Amino acid sequence: MARRKKEEAEIYLFPVLDVLINAIGALIVIILSFALVSVKSAVVAIEVKGAPHFKAPIYIECHHEKIVIHPENDEGACDKLEAEGATFMQLVQRISSKPTQEEYLVFAVYPDGIRCFEKARKIALYHDIDVGFEPYNEDWELTLPPEL
Repeated sequence: MARRKKEEAEIYLFPVLDVLINAIGALIVIILSFALVSVKSAVVAIEVKGAPHFKAPIYIECHHEKIVIHPENDEGACDKLEAEGATFMQLVQRISSKPTQEEYLVFAVYPDGIRCFEKARKIALYHDIDVGFEPYNEDWELTLPPEL
C-alpha cells in the first residue's frame, strides 16, 4: 500500500499583496490631489516680519538673445534690458514704484539664456524685487496657470 505524503501548511500572500496595492493606490490619489492644488494656486504667501504677504508671479522666459514677459508675450532684447523704454525696465519700474510690492518675477531659464537671466536678475534685485527661477530644458514650453 502506498503511503500518503503529509500535507504541509502553506501560506498564501495574495491577501497581503491586495492590501498593499490598495494602500499604494490611495497614496497616489493623495499625492496627485496635492500636486493639482499646488499647481492651481498662482499666488505665493511670503512671511515678512511675522505677517504673511501675498504676491502674484510674473513669468519671464530667458532665451539666448531675448526675454519674453508673460502673459502679454512682450519680447525684449537681452542686450537692451536696461535701456530706457525697454519692456523689462518698464515692468521693473512699475513693480518697484508701488509702496507694497504685490508681484514678484519668476524666470524660466533655458540653457542658452543663463547670461540673459543673470543680467535681468541683477536688475530686479537692484530694485529690491523678489525673484524666483526655474531651469528649463530646451524642449520644454512654459505653460501658465489659467487665471493669468
